[in-house]
Amino acid sequence: MTDRRWRLFLYGYYGRRNSGDDAMLYAFLNAAVSANRDIEFRILRGEDAPEVPGNATGSTRFVSSTIPAVLRSLLGADGFAIVGGTHLTDYGLNRRTAGMIGRIALLVGLSRLLGKKVYFFGTGLGPFRRMIPKAVARLTCMQADAIIVRDHASYEVAKSLGVAEKTRIGFDVAALAGWRPEGSAGTRARARRTLGISITPVFTMYHDDEASDQVLANRVGEAVNTWMRTHPEWRVELFVFHGRSNLTDDDDAHITEQLRQILAPRERVSIVDYNSNPTVIFRSVSQCAAFVAMKYHACLFAYLNDIPLLIIPYHPKCADLAKEIRLPEAALVPLEAVFGGELGRHIESLTSAGADMKAALPVQVSEARARAAIEVLAEVNDE
Repeated sequence: MTDRRWRLFLYGYYGRRNSGDDAMLYAFLNAAVSANRDIEFRILRGEDAPEVPGNATGSTRFVSSTIPAVLRSLLGADGFAIVGGTHLTDYGLNRRTAGMIGRIALLVGLSRLLGKKVYFFGTGLGPFRRMIPKAVARLTCMQADAIIVRDHASYEVAKSLGVAEKTRIGFDVAALAGWRPEGSAGTRARARRTLGISITPVFTMYHDDEASDQVLANRVGEAVNTWMRTHPEWRVELFVFHGRSNLTDDDDAHITEQLRQILAPRERVSIVDYNSNPTVIFRSVSQCAAFVAMKYHACLFAYLNDIPLLIIPYHPKCADLAKEIRLPEAALVPLEAVFGGELGRHIESLTSAGADMKAALPVQVSEARARAAIEVLAEVNDE
């Protein structure tokens, strides 16, 4: 045992007003601090200081996203970890994605050069469609001491990268927060007749095509309006999982407001704005009787709350999650089907009595799998 706490540098998009990243950090710290109180976490942050659970306030230090601050923290750390996220992929490859892969490769390489341990906890790997990004990802993963992936699709990518022997199948670390209310939130919520919706500007993010996102909002709006006319007892809540930020222009706020302007009657529609405390967003999702989700963690929150779920898989990771939690195939509506006017009948099925739109994977199983990351951390300071 050393005479100081074991220090772990955490890399992720924390403090960048994204509820999914907020949730992964919050849940990971909640579980990790409880499992090993001898670890100090140095957390890379964006423009905001992320919310941390009460049990972790004495164990966390935030690191600004500047080269000197990062280098100082890495030099003083014992380990480097990527917690959650889909950082190693070339899906929709552009300068931002290429830069992300490059930064991770650089940080992992530097960590190994400095003799630090390297871990991937609850991460998504792939997909890869190009040779160079895949080669960089392979070299990066080969330097890791342990890799815990969040789903079987990522494990298959790990096999293709030649790192299966150091890889275990876990789950998204956001499942570790222990924030589910007692009993079935989904059962209680159904009496409230609220449909939750998460929409994200997929075409702006991956194709620099804002016009197509307006068409997407129109198609979703048309489907929801038709459904609302025949279901006057329901109301709609629109969730902003990625709030406005000075660091990016692909937030959910703008397209969510576009969708709100389309929906009618207005008095039955409200927006749940981004909140830096992920437990607040989680509880708001738990009040919904059914959910239509694009954002990955909107899908995950609905699943963890045992809520009937319809996924619009804007990214392969969403389809991978649906498969992992054993969501019925009918609960996936591809973007081309949304543009083709098929979303309305799927929402009708989702909100019908007796609809089978729930995942079959027990939440307790997902939580147990997510703890694989914590098992790795339990003894690190004794190595």
